[in-house]
Amino acid sequence: MSSGQYPLERFMAFDSIYSFAPHPSGDSVAVGINTSGQVNVWLYSLKGLPRRLTPFTERRAVPVSWDLSGLKLLFTTDYQGDEAWQLHLYEEGSGWFKDLVFEEGVTHVVSRRCWSPNGELAFMANREDRGRFDLYIHDPVTGREVFVVKGFGGYQKPVWFSNALLLEDLRAHEDTTIYVVDVKRGSVTELTPHRGEAVFDPIGEWGNGFFMLTDEGLEHATLAYRLTLRGTRSSTH
Repeated sequence: MSSGQYPLERFMAFDSIYSFAPHPSGDSVAVGINTSGQVNVWLYSLKGLPRRLTPFTERRAVPVSWDLSGLKLLFTTDYQGDEAWQLHLYEEGSGWFKDLVFEEGVTHVVSRRCWSPNGELAFMANREDRGRFDLYIHDPVTGREVFVVKGFGGYQKPVWFSNALLLEDLRAHEDTTIYVVDVKRGSVTELTPHRGEAVFDPIGEWGNGFFMLTDEGLEHATLAYRLTLRGTRSSTH
């Protein structure tokens, strides 16, 4: 019997899930899954069968986050795994999607908390310098886009709470820090300065601050709370 007579795929009765985005209602979840042979976005609902939202064959499509209304889904695509992620918007009203920010050769970085309370979108992009990701804010309704601040080199991602726009700087695998962004002034202020390596991961807002997981000075992660700075503008309006 030859070793290639029974390929592994013959015995694989499962699909690979790459990402998911729960709907704000809790009734459905958008999933990046390779059911079709390519990674596409499917909507799994408690009320019916799965529904395919994207038709790609050459591009991978991965869901990121629904807006607060639950009517718009941000998802990203790249071409055959090149990781030059582009931004797209699926709209429940039309049942179709549009290119939101599409620039060949440019990588766009978003997080699950990328939406502002008024429907703006924060993302990073290495337009000016391939080794630096800068912060932008995009209005999906008007198409208006605002440059906010240059990145620091390396990798950062925006985290938008209702009380502040944060920037999480991933300096190394076990060393991160958090900045609060003043959109109006185009400036950032570090909220978690520290010596040595420590992880600070914002996980949820409360009042005038946010909760985070951190291992600063510890052998394991613990829950901490940090106030954001008052007087910072987290909206372009």
